[in-house]
Amino acid sequence: MHALMRQTHLDDGIASTRGLQENIFMVVVCCLAEVPLMIVGPPGSSKTLAVTIVADNARGDYSHTAVYKSMPSLVPLHYQCSRRSTSNEIKAIFERAITRQVKAKQERVNTSSFVFMDEAGLPEEGRESLKVPLNCYRTCLSQILQPHAHYNPSVRTISQLP
Repeated sequence: MHALMRQTHLDDGIASTRGLQENIFMVVVCCLAEVPLMIVGPPGSSKTLAVTIVADNARGDYSHTAVYKSMPSLVPLHYQCSRRSTSNEIKAIFERAITRQVKAKQERVNTSSFVFMDEAGLPEEGRESLKVPLNCYRTCLSQILQPHAHYNPSVRTISQLP
């Protein structure tokens, strides 16, 4: 983790907290391993910031440091969840990521697309706000990982405020 952080550029004013470092490390590792990742934590625990920093640093040959130059360009497809999110919207973002990835492989472009679902929290008590999107997320993962259904891996990290 520390070796990766030494090669990760942070804009001025961004504190390199332990939580941010862990989130950045897990985003990079899970993207490279093509393993789904859920980062769970309260507002301000660097979940979205970690994905933004990884996307800014992991630009393949256009990266500024050796470790990021050695990996594919990591391209997030952002989806802002809300209580009005639908399963069709979630499915569409996953399908777009798959289409981009297939095209990149066909064109031999060293890019890895991933879906970033922001604010995919638990439904509020008495509401079903994100039950449909999260169920669709699980369905999309099972379809994407169908060839590997016998182990269907995923990782979840729990972030805390610094």
